[in-house]
Amino acid sequence: MIASAISTSSQLTDYTVIGRAANLGARICSVATPKQVLINQATYDQVKDDVQATPVPGLKLRGVEQPVTAYHVLRLESTSTTFGGV
Repeated sequence: MIASAISTSSQLTDYTVIGRAANLGARICSVATPKQVLINQATYDQVKDDVQATPVPGLKLRGVEQPVTAYHVLRLESTSTTFGGV
């Protein structure tokens, strides 16, 4: 992943991130419904003990050759916070 700042004027700076991880994140976000939190496998592996999530298998994402399994985060296990109206 590469992050870069692009100055368009003395007062305005635009930031951009490129790379496989950024592309995958953008594609997963693009298929999420309003108020739905989707995470990829790598993120799920890091937080699986702290969240309740259901798999969303077989996502066909533009620019990604193989179908992807994302995870719909329903709630944090350590709190009563819910996501996506659940």
